[in-house]
Amino acid sequence: MEVNKEKIRYILQFFFLQFPKEVVFHQDNARPHTSVVTCQKLWELDWECLMHPPNSPNLAPSDYPPFLALQNFLSDKKLGSREDCENRLLEFFANKDQDFYESSIMKLILKWQIIQQNGAYWNQIRHNPNHVK
Repeated sequence: MEVNKEKIRYILQFFFLQFPKEVVFHQDNARPHTSVVTCQKLWELDWECLMHPPNSPNLAPSDYPPFLALQNFLSDKKLGSREDCENRLLEFFANKDQDFYESSIMKLILKWQIIQQNGAYWNQIRHNPNHVK
């Protein structure tokens, strides 16, 4: 499945309509994402903006397990309508077991701790054999 800005916009609009005050936008620090237009739109939507620590590609939001699993699940699906999108998302989340959610939350906690330290973590992780990606 080709991912493009229209598909991403469609999914984000669906999510925003369902959870308008619960969106935290994890933004990387690439110039297009920190542009005035992007920042203005986020402000208009009243989204909380969580900036990505500089020089930390290993914390890419797209590497977060639920996103990878969702990408794999949707890779061969055709989303021709909003209803298709809603049904596929419901199907995806309904078929995940408790372990999926628990491990995802634990990985999110680790990533959040790293973000709070503004990326000052790499040596700790690199030398920790118990580190979970």
